[in-house]
Amino acid sequence: MTDWHGPRYWRNRQPKERVNNAYVPRRFMDKTLDNYDEEVGSWGVVKAVRGWMGIIDENRESGEGLFLCGSTGTGKTHLASAILSELLFTKQLGGYFITAEKYIEACYDEIRNDGELPEEYGNEYLLKYLNSVYDIVVFDGLGSEKKTDFTKGALVSLFNSRYENKLITIVTSEYSIASLSKIYGPRLSSILQDSTLQIPFEGKDYRTTRHGKE
Repeated sequence: MTDWHGPRYWRNRQPKERVNNAYVPRRFMDKTLDNYDEEVGSWGVVKAVRGWMGIIDENRESGEGLFLCGSTGTGKTHLASAILSELLFTKQLGGYFITAEKYIEACYDEIRNDGELPEEYGNEYLLKYLNSVYDIVVFDGLGSEKKTDFTKGALVSLFNSRYENKLITIVTSEYSIASLSKIYGPRLSSILQDSTLQIPFEGKDYRTTRHGKE
């Protein structure tokens, strides 16, 4: 059994360790704000992100995160990963990257294993850390998960917990908040509306245009 660690433990790791502990996918480990191509992706989004990052201490106090929404391939995950890596390296923060599908899978696996996550997750407390410990969480691909009543409950529980604890969540989604309201109900959309700065992505398909390099 692994030991439980509170927020201070994750914040006090060395910068490289904080980034490594975040489990940013290998494909996005080298992504930065500087190497996001706005001519291919979406013009103006980097400026908006930098503005948000420039007042990160205020955002931590208020719990304001980001909602990056737009069609597939416009570089939302690129920027979300870059934000997380940069903040974890330069600030004393604990954080984690998880996809919507992986989160729901973990919720099911916890139930199947009598309330404990299997070893493959690396930490049996992962879901609890996501809910109430990590300062910043990237939640990638909201809306891509299988849409069931269980999923709705799990998502509302996660986002509500982070909202109440004023923890920053960076969400990427192909859906607008209004569209998510139709899928998961007004409570989830209300939380996202109140706790995130919305940045729309309107560019071309990043992957197709750059021949799969992104």
